[in-house]
Amino acid sequence: MLNISCIQLWCMYMDTIVVESGWASIYGFLEPQTIQPSGNTLDFRKSYIQTWMTESNREIYIASYIDAGHWKSFQKK
Repeated sequence: MLNISCIQLWCMYMDTIVVESGWASIYGFLEPQTIQPSGNTLDFRKSYIQTWMTESNREIYIASYIDAGHWKSFQKK
């Protein structure tokens, strides 16, 4: 099964690419460990996502997570 640390590493790499390309104000990455179902309630995850999207004010949001043993990613414009 894919480990959450692999997704965290990928997000850190992509964030570095975004910052170095000068697109940090456009792209935002949600923390994969925070949006995972394990240990976090649905209400907590919803609150985190809503707060982060409101406060960060980015144009595109990318969230990667593990669901049923598979790595998934979604983007919201």
